[in-house]
Amino acid sequence: MNPGLGVRFRKPWRERLDLFTDAGFYRDSARNTAVFIGSGGLWHATEGARLGLALVLMKSDTYNHGDAFIAPAPLVAYEWDRVGVSMVYFPKFRDVNLTNQVGFWLTLRFEEYFR
Repeated sequence: MNPGLGVRFRKPWRERLDLFTDAGFYRDSARNTAVFIGSGGLWHATEGARLGLALVLMKSDTYNHGDAFIAPAPLVAYEWDRVGVSMVYFPKFRDVNLTNQVGFWLTLRFEEYFR
């Protein structure tokens, strides 16, 4: 398990598309702190299912010899009223990412409290 914490700013852009920016950190599998910031879009495939893509700037001693890098991040998610679950996939790529990575997280929505 790789615990972490992040925040998301999300804005509806079209009827079936939301734009978002995420930022956060987590403890990666090599026990290093990974930090990230990324932006992308989430398409409303069905009432609850979301498909998306983001570009993510990441930094961790575990990846890319400790140098920051930008990677595409395909996303799938399912959302209910105020809770969602998401999954991201980072494929093995040369010597930047030596293993395939899959991440899961829970999203709690609080935007109605900030209007």
